[in-house]
Order: sequence, then structure tokens, then C-alpha cells
Amino acid sequence: MSGLDENLVSNLIVYAKQLPKSDAPNEIDELVFVSQMLKQFNFTSPSMVSLMFGAIRSSKSSFATIEEFCKLLIVFMCSNLDLKIQFVFKVYDLNGDGELSFSELYHFLRPCVIMNDSEDVDTEEAVRELVEIVLKVTDIDENGAIDLNEFRRLVKSNVLYLQLLGPCLPTESYLQQ
Repeated sequence: MSGLDENLVSNLIVYAKQLPKSDAPNEIDELVFVSQMLKQFNFTSPSMVSLMFGAIRSSKSSFATIEEFCKLLIVFMCSNLDLKIQFVFKVYDLNGDGELSFSELYHFLRPCVIMNDSEDVDTEEAVRELVEIVLKVTDIDENGAIDLNEFRRLVKSNVLYLQLLGPCLPTESYLQQ
């Protein structure tokens, strides 16, 4: 599935098992997860990393299992674009309904719009227009939201769209180190 060397996967498991644990031996709490992602993978947004933490958990507990953590590391290191697309979409899907709605797109694109106070353009209106442009290009069935298949189609047309709404995968150059 991942195409990764078996020894590399074994090393990932050893690494994950050596992380500081909560009371349960096979669980990683959000604080440890966030610090590892920021330090080991050079992410810069703790809030995005927290969303990543939410995306990898299969339960609503406040912990991720060693298995969930290792699966994420495998997604980072493998070349399987579909695995990466599924993970990134899950991070962006804030409410877990299987669609990226106008409000979810707005949440991610709002920090991208920086306006001077002297400009006559309303910042909120500029963000709304940006979201509408993204939807117009991406929302094939015109239901006002982007589903996984629409997102997959967009990314496969140009892989640079994979992290359109913010970085939640380490850069290839960082992984090579």
C-alpha cells in the first residue's frame, strides 16, 4: 500500500513508541503530537497541526494511537498521491461531513487576504470573492461545496493544489534530510 521499505516502517514504529506517552502506553496526546510535528517536520502553524491531530484519530478521544501516528508518518513518506489527498482533505474538512463548505474554505483562506487600512476594499468581501473563485473552479456539481472526488480531480490536474488551503504535509526536501 505505501511502497515503503519494511525496515523504514519498523523504524517509524520504534520512533513512535519512544515518544512521551500519556497514562496509556500506546497513545500519544495532542501536546506531544504538535511538538513532534513542529520540531521533526518543520511545520510552522500549531493550529494546522492540531487539525492534523484531529484528522488522524479514529475516535473522539483526546489521544492518537501509536498505529494512527505511524500511519500518518507513512502518508508523509510514501509517494502514493491518493493517500496524501485523502489525508489533506480530512484535515480541511473541519466538521467531518465529507465536503469542504463555503465556511470551511473561508476559515482557511481568510488569513491569506491581507489588506491595508487605507484601501477601500472590504477584507471580508475580498475573502468571500476568493472563496467563490475557488468554488467556481472546483465545485463541479455546483452544490456549493467541494467533495473528495472534486478535490482529487483538482489535485490530479495540478499537484500544487494539494495544499491549497494550508500546509499539512512536510516538504519533500525536508523529508530527504
